[in-house]
Amino acid sequence: MISTLGQTEAKAGHLRRTDRKVPPALRTDGAPSSCRDSPSLTHQADPFASNAELPVYVKIKNRLRWEILTGTYVEGSHLPSAGELGNTYGANKNTILRALRMLRSEGMIDFGRGRGAVVTHSARPVDLADISEQLQAVVNLADASGIPRSMITSAV
Repeated sequence: MISTLGQTEAKAGHLRRTDRKVPPALRTDGAPSSCRDSPSLTHQADPFASNAELPVYVKIKNRLRWEILTGTYVEGSHLPSAGELGNTYGANKNTILRALRMLRSEGMIDFGRGRGAVVTHSARPVDLADISEQLQAVVNLADASGIPRSMITSAV
């Protein structure tokens, strides 16, 4: 069955679109994003983009959070407007606002009507010694609990 919105298929009495396009900024196939020239989108692996089951607003929240943590957006800088982000990610304004509200609840940004979104959290340098120490504590706890090493390494 062909509709004006694209191909659909009938399944259990419901119509479902089968030709949805993934917004370029959320692509997971390794192709460069044509939406922005940001090196964080085109030259680095995005650790959050691989889970296709996540809702779009969560993917957008994760992408923006990652860009804040990696220094693409620094503390005190303004994020693009909800409309601009919507164009970038191929999502409507309400989806963008939902992602922004999640970032606000995490303390990453502050925003309000007419003020725009301002980054309130800066990228902090990663101390590998601290991470290694914390990871070793988790491994020791898992060992003491009788969890097999194979499960520990696959979880990490």
